[in-house]
Amino acid sequence: MKSDAFKKATGKRQAKPRTLNLALQGGGAHGAFTWGVLDRLLEEVEQGNLEIDGLSGTSAGALNATVMKYGLLTGGPQRARELLDQLWQGVSASNVMTPLQEFTTRAMGDPNLDKVPFFAMLDFWKSMGSPQQFNPWDQNPLRDLLTDLVDFDELGALLAQEEHDDLYIGATNVSRGDLKIFHGDEITVDAVMASATLPDVFHPVEIDGELFWDGGYMGNPPLEPLRFQTDSDDILLVQINGFKRTDAPRSRDQINDAANHLMFNSTLVAELRDLERMNKLFEKGLLKPSEQVRPQRLHRIRADGPMDALNHSSKGNTAPSFLTGLKELGRATAEQWLKEAGPKLGKETTWGFDWSNPVELNGKSAPREDAKPAPKKRKGRNPKIAPERRTHLQEAASRILGDAEPAPAPTPRRVAGLGGGP
Repeated sequence: MKSDAFKKATGKRQAKPRTLNLALQGGGAHGAFTWGVLDRLLEEVEQGNLEIDGLSGTSAGALNATVMKYGLLTGGPQRARELLDQLWQGVSASNVMTPLQEFTTRAMGDPNLDKVPFFAMLDFWKSMGSPQQFNPWDQNPLRDLLTDLVDFDELGALLAQEEHDDLYIGATNVSRGDLKIFHGDEITVDAVMASATLPDVFHPVEIDGELFWDGGYMGNPPLEPLRFQTDSDDILLVQINGFKRTDAPRSRDQINDAANHLMFNSTLVAELRDLERMNKLFEKGLLKPSEQVRPQRLHRIRADGPMDALNHSSKGNTAPSFLTGLKELGRATAEQWLKEAGPKLGKETTWGFDWSNPVELNGKSAPREDAKPAPKKRKGRNPKIAPERRTHLQEAASRILGDAEPAPAPTPRRVAGLGGGP
């Protein structure tokens, strides 16, 4: 045992590793950022400082999670790192556009491809048809890459064991219109491919007579199983799509990019709000922690500045220099997180969402600091209504309710000089 060797060499007992759940978001080629994050975290696992409990992933996050889990189960952290390297090297090698993308990325010094005429033309051409038209045989090189790296029969048998049933893959069930979370021996190459099937590029994946698309539409990534099915109460979100924007989207590309982020973050935002609401209920004593339901501590890794400079077009850029650059960015960001937030694992939350409407206000806005105080209500009885006006109101109410006699018509008032009376 590694801990026994540590004790023998140092005369000290090794500290118990900190445990956490990983939630890996999807985002095309930007998933190489997660590759770097995992590479750094796996070093901590290998050193006995960290233990990964549950794994949840969608789309590119599902690829990362599946390959890493298979490596951990069959060869430990070092094997997991090697397989992740092979995965992203294979992603780059399997794309016929990679050489041209590498050339333009280096020549322009920019991984965003929306300003390159050739790729803009390809994007326009793609919008004019469906995958059934321009990819009639449903060619997807990622399937072959995955089966080369992962023995899914072996993985399924391992995940079927209760102690290893902690990998969760999210896909959108188009037939039912909801989220499907695959786990245990349900995780096949079809399930992982379903999680990463963008409908404008690939045919839907059929599993047991139902059709599936990319999981980002319904759970990116799913948090529910990490909250209720694992032992750890710490969730680390490795995020690709940022929440905030500092600029106003005006051009078509900017609008598409903003819409893409909003669409693929929408379900995550809902899950984060539900998580925080339950935490508030625990804080107020309205919920009691139990083995199944406990407060959750939330953490997040994302390189907000550098990642925000990448738009939607770069999610299809598989140039080796771009992917390895994202890996290094992920490693550096994870290193910073380990120094700043790592010591707080198991103790406190280190990240929270900046809500427009605070959770504790139940849909209401927080009072503005410059808001004027509400006027005081007048004390005493309501102001009197003129008798004739009150009578008309009472008569109208009687007609509506139908349960009272109509009020008598008001007696006309005499006005001097106008006649109308003796």
